[in-house]
Amino acid sequence: MKKGGRPGRGAPVRLLRRAGRGASRTDPKERREQEQARRARALWLLTLAALFALAGRLAWMQGVEAERWRSMSQAQVFREVQTPAPRGEIVDRNGTVLATSRGVWAALLAYTQEPPSPASIRLLASILQLDPAAIEKAIQQQRSARGIPYQPIRLKLGLTAREWTLLREYQDQLPGVQVAIEPVRVYPGAPGDPLVGGTLAANVLGYVQPDPHQDPREAPRLVGFSGLEQSMNQYLQGRPGIDLVQVDAAGRPIQVFSSTAPVQGDTLVLTLDAHVQEVAQRALAQEVQKLNQAPPPSGCDGIRADCYPQRAAAVVLDVRTGAIVAMASYPTFDPNVWARVASRMADTESSPDAKQIEAWLHDKNGILTDHSRQTPRSPGSTFKPVTAMAALASGVVTPNTLVYDPGYLRYGSFFGKNWTYPAAGGWMNMVQALARSDNVYFWTLAERLRWQDLAEMAHQFGMGVPSGLRELQTKTGTVTTPATLAKFQPGQPWTQGQVLNAAIGQGVSQFTTLEMAQMAAIIANGGIRYRPYVVSEIRTPDGHLVRKTEPQVLGRVDAPASDFQVVREGMLAVNSYNPNFRGTSPVGLAYSTFGNFPQKSAARSGHGRLPARDGTAGPARRAAGGRDGAGHGRDDGDRQRHGPAAAAGRRQPGQLVDRWRFDGKRNFRRRQPVASRYPWPPRADAKSPSPTRLDRRGPARGAGGGGVAQKLLPGVESADGGRSRHQRPLDPGGSLDPARRAGGSGGSAPAAGGTDRTFGTGPAG
Repeated sequence: MKKGGRPGRGAPVRLLRRAGRGASRTDPKERREQEQARRARALWLLTLAALFALAGRLAWMQGVEAERWRSMSQAQVFREVQTPAPRGEIVDRNGTVLATSRGVWAALLAYTQEPPSPASIRLLASILQLDPAAIEKAIQQQRSARGIPYQPIRLKLGLTAREWTLLREYQDQLPGVQVAIEPVRVYPGAPGDPLVGGTLAANVLGYVQPDPHQDPREAPRLVGFSGLEQSMNQYLQGRPGIDLVQVDAAGRPIQVFSSTAPVQGDTLVLTLDAHVQEVAQRALAQEVQKLNQAPPPSGCDGIRADCYPQRAAAVVLDVRTGAIVAMASYPTFDPNVWARVASRMADTESSPDAKQIEAWLHDKNGILTDHSRQTPRSPGSTFKPVTAMAALASGVVTPNTLVYDPGYLRYGSFFGKNWTYPAAGGWMNMVQALARSDNVYFWTLAERLRWQDLAEMAHQFGMGVPSGLRELQTKTGTVTTPATLAKFQPGQPWTQGQVLNAAIGQGVSQFTTLEMAQMAAIIANGGIRYRPYVVSEIRTPDGHLVRKTEPQVLGRVDAPASDFQVVREGMLAVNSYNPNFRGTSPVGLAYSTFGNFPQKSAARSGHGRLPARDGTAGPARRAAGGRDGAGHGRDDGDRQRHGPAAAAGRRQPGQLVDRWRFDGKRNFRRRQPVASRYPWPPRADAKSPSPTRLDRRGPARGAGGGGVAQKLLPGVESADGGRSRHQRPLDPGGSLDPARRAGGSGGSAPAAGGTDRTFGTGPAG
C-alpha cells in the first residue's frame, strides 16, 4: 500500500492466501498425539496376538503333547524297562507238566550314551564265549531302534556260575551290562524214555519263536508258531512287568524306583494222558524201526523210501465224549530246540540247534507235520466197517447172509485177489468177513451198493467232512465219488469198479488218522459223532476257571443199534478165537497180537496203497509183487479199469465166460467156456423176475423148511411194474452176477438156522 493512499492492487490477494493457508494446517502437537495413539493401538494388537499364540502353544504342549514331553524329561532321570512274562503252563489231564517256563540267569546290555569300547566288547565276548562281531551287531541294532531304546538287549541266556561271577567282578569295566533272571520255554517230555525224550506230544504242543512284529522298545516276547502254542497263544501269552529305573547322566542304571511284576499266562489243561501218549509214540517208533530193519519186500528197487515205511500216526479217543487221549505222529521233533534258539541272541545261524532246525524245515518226511491230523492217507481195509454199515442200511445183505470167497473176484475186466490168494476163504457171513478182512466179501457187497449210499454213510461217520477239532488245524479227507475221481484222476471213467475199489478203502479215498479214529469211536458208542477236542480247561495261574470244554454232539449215524452190534462183533472177532467160524481159520487177523490181552479188545486191520490219487499203484506196491505192503491183496483196479471193457464195468451180452464148479472140498474144476445164459445188461424186452421167489434148493434145504424171498436190484422192474432199491436180482444158483455165473454152478452151502438165502461168488476165468 502506498504511503498516505490506498493499498496496492495485489495486497488483498496475498493476505487472503496467507489466511487460507494457515487455516488448513493441523497443529504439530495434535499431529504427534494422533501418531502416538496409532502406534499404541498397533503395539497393543501385536501384544494381544502374541499372548494368544503363547497361550495356545502352552495349551497344546500341556494337553496334546504332555505325554511326549513328560517322557523326554523323565528319560533324563528314569526309564521304563519291561520284564518278560513267562508263558502259561500246559498240563495233561492228570496234571503232568508238558510245557512250562523256567527262570534262568541272563546277560543283558542296557543302552548308554556312549557305546561300549572295543576293549569292553572283547572282555565281554571272552567271558560269555561269544563272537565279538555278534555283540557289535547287537549293539548296532539296539542303537538303530525307533525312539529312545529303553529295553536292554539279551546277550546270553542261561549263564553258568563262572560267567555270572565274572560279570559281577568286572562290572566296572562293562558299562551297561546287567545280570537278570528271564523265563525260558521248557518241554520236560519223557526223560526216562530214550525213544521219546523231549518229543512227548511235540506235534500237539507245537513250538515257539520270537515275535517278528514286536516293538523293539518292548521286552522280548515268544509266540507260538504251530500246535497249541499257536492256536492258544492269546491265553498262554502273559503280561510283561514294568520297572521304572533311575539312571545317571550317561544312561547307566542307578536303582529301580518302582516295579510291577509280570503276570504269567493261563494254564491249559489238556485231555491228553501223558502215559498213553508216551506209549503211543514209543510203539510207533519201535514198529517203524523194526519194519525198516526187516529184509526188503520182494522186488524192492533198493530205494529205502519206496520199500520201507517212513511215517506213522496214532490217535486215541474217548468214545463217550470225543476227548483226545493221545495223538502221536512219527517222525517227530524236540520243541526244546526251537525254544533254545528263540531265547538266544542273533548269532543263531552258527549254533548246532539252528542247523538242526534247518534240517527239520527241509525234511522230506515232514517231521514238523502232525501226520495224525494233517496227512490224509489211503485207509485200506480199515474202511470196511463203513462198507458193512452201508450194506446193512441199504438192505443189500443181512448179518447172516453168506458169501463164498474162492480167493479172488472177477468183475468185468476187474480182477481182484484176496489177501489169501490162491487159497480160498470159503463161506462166511459179515462177522467172519470183518474178522478175516475178506476182500471178496466186500467186493461182492460193493457190486450191489450205490456209490451214493457208500459216500453218505462215510460222511455220517465223519469221513470226508471237517473233523470239528477247533484247537488244532486239520485236513479233511476225500470220499470216492464221481466228482473226486474227476478231480484227482482226470479222464478216468466212473464205473461200478470204482465202488468196488472204495469198498475196501482204495481208489481216491484218503482220510486222516483222526477221521479213522472218529469212525471207530462212532461204532463203539452206537452211532454218536462227538466233536473231538484236546483242551479240557483253561485256568489262570491262581486256579480260577477261564473256560471249560463240554462234549458236543455233531451228528448221529442213521442206522439201527443192531447194525452197530454186528460190526462191533466183527471187530471183536479180529482179536479173538472163534471156533464157530466157517472157512479156513477160526481166528481173527490180529489174534496173534491181541489174543493174550487181559482186556477184551476190538480192532480193524488194513493196509492202504501208496499213493492212490495219480492213477498208479506206487513203488511200494510194485515192489511188493502185486500185493499191499503188509499182505492185504490189492484190487488191481488202477491197471484193470482201463479200456472199453473196463468202462462198461460188466460182461457184455453174449460174451463167453469160464465156468467153474465147486466140488465141496474147496477145489474148483474148470469146464469149457460156454455162452452166458444171463446177458448183462438186461435186454429191454427181457421179462423181469418176480419180486419174490423161493430158493431153488427147495423147502427141504432151507432153514425151518422154508425158502427165502429173492431181492431185486435198482434198474430191474418187478412183475407189478414197481422198482426195487437194488440193482440186480440175487441169483439163486449161487452166483451174484448172472454174467459171472455163466449157466449155473458156483455151489451153495446148506442154509444154517436163522440165515437168509446163501449166495456165493462163482468165479469166471
